[in-house]
Amino acid sequence: MATPDLSLVSLRNNILLDVKRQAYKTKILDRIKELGLDISKYAHDQEFILLVCNIIEHLVKKSDNIPKRDLAIEIFAELFDPITEVHKQILESSIDFLHKNGNIRKVSAYKLFRVGIKELFKIFR
Repeated sequence: MATPDLSLVSLRNNILLDVKRQAYKTKILDRIKELGLDISKYAHDQEFILLVCNIIEHLVKKSDNIPKRDLAIEIFAELFDPITEVHKQILESSIDFLHKNGNIRKVSAYKLFRVGIKELFKIFR
């Protein structure tokens, strides 16, 4: 007996939200691992928290209805397993501080396009 094709099944509501959340989490963790950093020493580093938050800001769309702060906490929980309640509170307050001061922001599409063109010209030199 052949296995059924699951692409014909449509996901909705909470299941769809969980699938999207897991896909974003996987992408973000892969991008962080691409950097090749010794992540263990960045558990409370503001710059690393800002990096993760900015990656989330660029990837997660508002229409997905995924709480970005909760996603950041989940990512840190996976990176620094186990995460204590104190560490979680520090992360939450750090993320709130960065957000209130306007440090977490999306780069405009124009700037991304400009940088992409500049990189393209470097390839052809």
